[in-house]
Amino acid sequence: MLASDPLTFEFIAGCVTFVLISKGCRVNSRLLVVLGALGLLVPGIMSLPFDRTVHVDRMIICLLPATLLVLGAVSLERRNGIILPKFLTFVGDISYSVYLSHMIVVSGAHKLFRFLDLGSSTPAHLFYVALSIALACGAGAAIHFLLERPLLRVGYATVRRLLHEKAEAAHPLTAHIKQT
Repeated sequence: MLASDPLTFEFIAGCVTFVLISKGCRVNSRLLVVLGALGLLVPGIMSLPFDRTVHVDRMIICLLPATLLVLGAVSLERRNGIILPKFLTFVGDISYSVYLSHMIVVSGAHKLFRFLDLGSSTPAHLFYVALSIALACGAGAAIHFLLERPLLRVGYATVRRLLHEKAEAAHPLTAHIKQT
């Protein structure tokens, strides 16, 4: 059901975060970044059980710390005028392509991880996470450069052409004067 789906709550958390940021909500940015990062890392390092079918687990283990991390990071950036490293800006640029392709890539990484039979130790899990992130970013970068950017260029050019044609249609005299 859509109303109880964790993605609905994640979307709402993103909207609330946007509203708080856009209204200039004052928060302790550094504390939120640290709490959010620890909240995301500690369960993985401790290999806490995580049942994907229990929505409360997902909201406590993932949603709350991720929301704190985003709220803190964006607040920190806005208040202190922090300029992000080019690598992080690049990851942001490819993020849509990563989002669209990550499930296939992570599934492949999971199969590779099982094939390598590295066990279930914490270092093995951390290796799996690092491998998944690296492969997802690599695939996302390839899709971004091969598909997303060319399609965006075509889309923007089409919109500019249509807007130009609409402006000429609204003011035919101006268009005629420019031609002469």
